[in-house]
Amino acid sequence: MNKIKLLDEVGYMEILLASMSKDDIDNILWHVESFYSKYKNVRNAVLNAVLIKAIQATQGESDFFSMAYLDKIYDTFRTYKVNSAATACTFLENKNNHSYSKKKKTAFVPEWMPEFEELLKNG
Repeated sequence: MNKIKLLDEVGYMEILLASMSKDDIDNILWHVESFYSKYKNVRNAVLNAVLIKAIQATQGESDFFSMAYLDKIYDTFRTYKVNSAATACTFLENKNNHSYSKKKKTAFVPEWMPEFEELLKNG
């Protein structure tokens, strides 16, 4: 069975059982069921891809899993126009797609700032 067909036909419980411990599944099952219920008109392959992406991003840690997190990933999928089994499969295979890590901003520090701070310390 090819990946696209598998992604479309497998259920969320099979994905969870294949990638998480029973205790972790118990912790997140409500969130996953609510997510699938909320988006019942969306193709199963897309929802499964969202679930797989969430598991990959959290490395299977149920502490970071929530309905809001699944919604956020689904919004990303919509932004990238992932709306079929084929595009979902391609999106999952692409290692360079959207990253969920926050980029640290560096603030501008004027060149006179260290001197000014030294004056404040010494009075």
